[in-house]
Amino acid sequence: MNHKVKLDKSLKRKYLLKPTIISLTIIAVLLIFLLFPRKSGLKDGGTVVYESFGFGAIYRVEDRHRISNEGGYGYYEVGKVITVFGFEIYNNAHIDYETKSQLNHSPEVMENQRIIDEYFDSLERDSQTSDE
Repeated sequence: MNHKVKLDKSLKRKYLLKPTIISLTIIAVLLIFLLFPRKSGLKDGGTVVYESFGFGAIYRVEDRHRISNEGGYGYYEVGKVITVFGFEIYNNAHIDYETKSQLNHSPEVMENQRIIDEYFDSLERDSQTSDE
């Protein structure tokens, strides 16, 4: 005994469309997570973080400007860090020794900076005297 139930064509369309609508809804929700960043600021000196909804699981972009302690002296760490699916794909964050701030700078760095400035000043003076 073989009983085959014949479905009406309208019922077939109705049940075939349901998975399509559900999958399109899921894709739309994922696109919302991908396309609209959530901006947050950290209280570490001015870092701004842009990340996807869902706690940055898809992507995260950090515009770093944080106070870094190095040897007991404070400097700014600046740059951008981009992470996609947990993998860091771009990082140009570095410690900025040149920033004029009210932080205490290391005497060694300040002395080296003074020596470099004197050297370039002497080069400028030499080039000016040779032009005359």
